[in-house]
Amino acid sequence: MLHLHIDYGKMQVINNKQLIEDVYQYDVVLFGMGINNSTNNGFSYDIALNFPMVKDSENNTGYGDLRKYGKIHETVVNSNLLFCACYCYNLGLKKRNNGVFIDYDKLEECLNAVKTKYKNKKIASPIIGQDEYDGNGDKTKILDLFVKVFGDDTDLTLYDFKQNDFRLDRYREAVNIRYEYVHGMITKDEFKQRRKYNEWKRLHGIFKPMPEDFEYKPKRKSQGNFSLKK
Repeated sequence: MLHLHIDYGKMQVINNKQLIEDVYQYDVVLFGMGINNSTNNGFSYDIALNFPMVKDSENNTGYGDLRKYGKIHETVVNSNLLFCACYCYNLGLKKRNNGVFIDYDKLEECLNAVKTKYKNKKIASPIIGQDEYDGNGDKTKILDLFVKVFGDDTDLTLYDFKQNDFRLDRYREAVNIRYEYVHGMITKDEFKQRRKYNEWKRLHGIFKPMPEDFEYKPKRKSQGNFSLKK
């Protein structure tokens, strides 16, 4: 897939690439959050799966704490990488105002806090608030906020990508692998190896190497929970 780069002074936009693939290229990676600590979908799920310490850190913040709105919260992964949650979703998980649940004012507050705290850092972020899992808001309005806050004096790269349901992607990949095997497009050994790797990614994300002795044991299809009387 072609990855397009657009320059806004020092700020850049990369299109059609998942940010999770590039996180180690940056000092600070931003992500949007509600106040109910949910990392169930989209980019926040990718982060929680690949970096469980971020999920644990978020769960240690006050659940449903209204004071978090417009604030940021960082989790240090190592000396070269930290993740920064931006609390800017309305009422946690509730989608209001025709499905829009990004609070633009709170997002601006978060971005200002990011600029102040990480002024000399290399920062990456999705276009927080535009995606169905990430606020479902107006992309143009959100981009304008980023430009307004960061201008051309911050080393910031925005990733414009569709935030996926990672678990659904893994299921679709499993179906595709089986389709290719059933139709003779791949060998049995290729089928087993690809299916095993897909399951490893589902469980552990994309960065942790799969050990050679990892075994994938497909679950048996349920036969139902009932008995026949004689």
